[in-house]
Amino acid sequence: TVTLGLMDPVTGREAGESVPLGQVEVEAIERTFEIPTPAVEADATFGTALKLLGYDLHREANAVTLNLHWQALRRMEESYKFFVHLVDSETGDLVAQADFIPYDSTYYTTWWEAEEVVSDEVVLPLANVPRGTYRLEIGVYERDSGQRLPLVGAVEPQQPPDRYVLPDVVETR
Repeated sequence: TVTLGLMDPVTGREAGESVPLGQVEVEAIERTFEIPTPAVEADATFGTALKLLGYDLHREANAVTLNLHWQALRRMEESYKFFVHLVDSETGDLVAQADFIPYDSTYYTTWWEAEEVVSDEVVLPLANVPRGTYRLEIGVYERDSGQRLPLVGAVEPQQPPDRYVLPDVVETR
């Protein structure tokens, strides 16, 4: 039930009577613990909290769409955000990015259960990206501090310590 009421800012006491506005039904997000079969397996572990199981990459005329498949390694007390960076392969310059919380900022990592799998779609617009060859980087950071989680046990030696570089190359024309 949603109720509207007024409070006196000086005393903190209710001013007048509260008025019921109506009922609101909240649906829980359906959890899944089933491991998906992504187009590309990643097996990239970030800290002790999260594993990127893999992804599906779709290139369109003016956008790159990634469906990222994450697994919680434990119940998290920290709230994390994810990022996808489009980086110039020659200069290393960041040319486009998306920073996000899954499901349009509605599913905080503090709500995930251990071993839960969360798949989320990210669209990276390319309309203003100059012609060139780019790489995609994925990472995780603490929402409040901005501190990135380290990439643990990277299989590829060229992987940076705090982000996963996709083997796919994005070319724009």
